[in-house]
Amino acid sequence: MSEISENNTPTSYWVVTGLLVVWSLMGIMAYLGNVGMSAEDLAKYVAEGDMTQGYADYIASAPAWTTAVFAVAVFSGVAGAICLLLRKKWAVQLYTVSLVFILISMFKGFVLDRAGSIMSAGQIFMEFMVVILGIIAVWFSRKKRSAGIIK
Repeated sequence: MSEISENNTPTSYWVVTGLLVVWSLMGIMAYLGNVGMSAEDLAKYVAEGDMTQGYADYIASAPAWTTAVFAVAVFSGVAGAICLLLRKKWAVQLYTVSLVFILISMFKGFVLDRAGSIMSAGQIFMEFMVVILGIIAVWFSRKKRSAGIIK
C-alpha cells in the first residue's frame, strides 16, 4: 500500500505558483516596455486612442526614482515567484518587498499625483489588479510557509 506523505505538495500549490510566475513574467514585460518607451511610442498610443495626452505627458515626465520603485516591485516579485517554484521561504519576504513598492507606486500615482483622472478605465483596472495580486502573493506565500510547504 502507498501512503500519502505529509511532504506531498498539493496540485493547487503548483497551479497558483504557475499563475504567479506568469504574472511576474508579464510584470517584466511591462517594466521593459515602460523603460523602453520613446516619445514616438507615446505619440502613437495617443493617436490610436490607447492613452490620453495627459497620461502620455505624465509618463514622459516621471522622475527616475519612480522607475526604480517599479523595478524593485517587479523584480522582487519575480524572485518571490522563483522562490515559490523552489519551495523556499524567502518568497514571503520577497513578495512583501514587492507589495510595499507596489503600494509606494500607487500612493504616488493615485494620491500624490491624482493620475487616475487622466488614465483610462482599463489602465486603472490593471493598476488595481497589480495591488490585488500583490496581496494574494503575500497571503499565499505566508499560508504555504505556515503549512510547511515552503521551507
